[in-house]
Amino acid sequence: MKKLPGSKGGYSRCARDIRYAREDVDGFTMGIYGGDEMLNDIVRVTGGRANLELARIVVGRSQELIHSS
Repeated sequence: MKKLPGSKGGYSRCARDIRYAREDVDGFTMGIYGGDEMLNDIVRVTGGRANLELARIVVGRSQELIHSS
């Protein structure tokens, strides 16, 4: 991974907390992270400025992430 100019870490520093919605415990995570919880987190971290249509797509497609590998 490349280091960003002026940063202390590489891109992996930004990717260590990638989240995806899941309704079951899997071998990659510590527990359930439901779609509603993920959507609420997106709205919260954007200060309510999230595009809800796009955020719902991201949440829905994130559930396919692990199953497609």
